[in-house]
Amino acid sequence: MKSPAVKLFLRIRRADGRQMRVKPAIGRNNLVRPLWAVVDGEARHHPEGTYVIRFRDRDGRRHWLAVGNDLNAALAARARKEKELALSRSAAELGITITGLDNEGGESTRVKISDAISQYLDDIKGSKAHKTWLCRKRVASYFQQSCSKCFLDEVDRRDLLDFRAFLYRRKLSDRSVYNAFQCILTVFRALGFSGLVAKGDWPSYTERAVRAYSEVELQKLFAACDAEEKLLFQTFLFSGCREQEIQYLTFPDVDCRNRTIAVRAKEDLDFRIKDREERLIPVPKMLIEALEDRRRTHPNDRFIFPAKNGEPNGHMLRSLKKVALRAGINCGHCKDRAGRSCSKNDVCKNITLHSFRRTYATMHFEAGVRAHTLQRWLGHSDLETTLRYLAVADVRSDAVRTQVESTFMSWAVSGTPAGTPSSETDVNPAEMEALEGARR
Repeated sequence: MKSPAVKLFLRIRRADGRQMRVKPAIGRNNLVRPLWAVVDGEARHHPEGTYVIRFRDRDGRRHWLAVGNDLNAALAARARKEKELALSRSAAELGITITGLDNEGGESTRVKISDAISQYLDDIKGSKAHKTWLCRKRVASYFQQSCSKCFLDEVDRRDLLDFRAFLYRRKLSDRSVYNAFQCILTVFRALGFSGLVAKGDWPSYTERAVRAYSEVELQKLFAACDAEEKLLFQTFLFSGCREQEIQYLTFPDVDCRNRTIAVRAKEDLDFRIKDREERLIPVPKMLIEALEDRRRTHPNDRFIFPAKNGEPNGHMLRSLKKVALRAGINCGHCKDRAGRSCSKNDVCKNITLHSFRRTYATMHFEAGVRAHTLQRWLGHSDLETTLRYLAVADVRSDAVRTQVESTFMSWAVSGTPAGTPSSETDVNPAEMEALEGARR
């Protein structure tokens, strides 16, 4: 049976102060645009707006229900209401009374999914990094959109499988689907629900090989940089720091005497280090001298590489991709979501800031630095992650190249593997007789 229609509207305030309910605006991807509404035939942004849903009860009376200003939560509330009305109508036709479907008008001890998730997000807001909190909030909103159930104790394996299918319909990458699936299970474990899915229910993804920049790529990249860009990307390469660690790097973090860079948390900026462990990284003299010069020319800056407004720079990856296009090191084959090719646009997926970190590990390992030492410098909590970084260095090593050349040395001389007959005359007559006998 078709679900009862539940309409979504955005309640806005006009310039004259009057409030009105209008239809939400739809974007090019056929999805509702957050806090955008169609007013007088034109899409306009209304950040003060609040979402409401309209529906009719079994007696045909129209109702309006406010569902907040978060689009994902509003869409989830609309889906739940449609499910509730459909079940209520079906039960009425069969003469059955259903209790506990909607506790808006009565008392209930059951916990709503939306309330439980909201409480969970409030609980972790102070203990998790802001980026982590935002990620879990977004994934929880996706789950509420995909799940038509109202109460927490109703969630089962089927709802997690529907959530997985919902993520694939949004055309997320396999790795993103896996991460979101893992994230929502983390949320439910915190809420006291574990064992919701079997091992085979988890989405799968292809583990990408760790990529490091080659020496030729680095030469072309730095040749295409201006002075500002060159120092920025050299700092990435010579320190092996993560993107946010460079964004929040300050001049006091640089020890010129001992030639080290300290990776420290910045509590006043809500910047926390991954795995919560501060560390010291030895860096070459040339980088220390360049950073000293920069400090003399920017004595009033707190951050070494700030944005134009003096705050941490969040556009470092964009700058790198622009330089990579100028340098001609894009792969020329990949495209972004808009269909733009990296042969003519700064969108190459192989160009990442994290690749500097992998190149740093590879270069140090090839120079003889031990894996356990690199683990400390990189700030990895386990050695396994470091070893994945070093797999590239192992394949590129002189020892491996020597082994491969030795294995196929005979081909370079005769064009055939050692021990392979070059003609029928080279075959032993006794061996030919034995082969003929076997065939007979």
